[in-house]
Amino acid sequence: MTTSGVNILSVTRDEIINMAFEDMGVYAPGMESPEPGEISTAAVRLNMMLKAWQAANVGLWLHQTATLPLAAAAQSYNLGPTGANCSTLMGEAALAVAAVTADLTITVDDDTGITNGQYIGIEQDDDTIHWTTVNGVPVANVVTLTAGMVEDAAIGSVVYFYTNKISRPLSIVEARISDVDGNETPLTVLSRNEYLTLPLKSAEGRTNSYYYDPQLTNGILSVWPVNTVLSDKIIFTFRVPVQVFVNLNDTPDFPYEWFDALHYNLALRLCSAFTVPPQRRAEIKEMAAITLQDADGFDREQEVSIQIVPGYEGWE
Repeated sequence: MTTSGVNILSVTRDEIINMAFEDMGVYAPGMESPEPGEISTAAVRLNMMLKAWQAANVGLWLHQTATLPLAAAAQSYNLGPTGANCSTLMGEAALAVAAVTADLTITVDDDTGITNGQYIGIEQDDDTIHWTTVNGVPVANVVTLTAGMVEDAAIGSVVYFYTNKISRPLSIVEARISDVDGNETPLTVLSRNEYLTLPLKSAEGRTNSYYYDPQLTNGILSVWPVNTVLSDKIIFTFRVPVQVFVNLNDTPDFPYEWFDALHYNLALRLCSAFTVPPQRRAEIKEMAAITLQDADGFDREQEVSIQIVPGYEGWE
């Protein structure tokens, strides 16, 4: 007797919908198929269910970590597809040779990971970061820029590079400020009222607090005080929106452990649109609750143990 050696389970949107209809008993599997209009109705309700679960804070897998290089005197940053230079895969290098104004090439200490078309930012001597794109494949640590340097930049200046900006965060779970040596200090989250009532939002100093307003296209991250050290950056954990189903063969943006909960809970939401006997509806409701509880229980942070050590009179 041997096992399959396979631990990957895959289902599509329409398979989830068909399973939900089977749960409801509204058609005979193997003998007939749901009508296109019924599939369409179920698809809409399935996507609405996913967004309702998103609002209920479901999904550890929706947590991502991003890096945000700081800008001089910036009180806030737009986070999203058309926002600030912020990415989940932000690379760093340093200038190996000083750069001067109008230079179209820079020399870094290591060009590993830098590719054509990426966004690239160089810390300049005037406490700004010059953002442009990489023009061509780097050769022997020499990187060609699309737009020339605006100011001079000294040896050792930080060079950031990345490919894609982050999607709009639904929320920010936690944030830290990191210095050039990688030392990280947690930031304190502020409520909207706490941020708005700060007496001087342009006060300068090392950032220790933040407030996040999710908005629609780009969220707004406001920081306080305004950081003045450009080699510092903010590293934060954020929640991304769950992906909805668009095509019939789309697979869920959920771990395998959620697949059972998907079709039973969709069936429960479809009961009001179809004729389902009370007894079967009650059974579906029970299974929907059980599978959702099981999946949600699996999708939780590990408990942190607390150790209580007996006192020792030799300790001070």
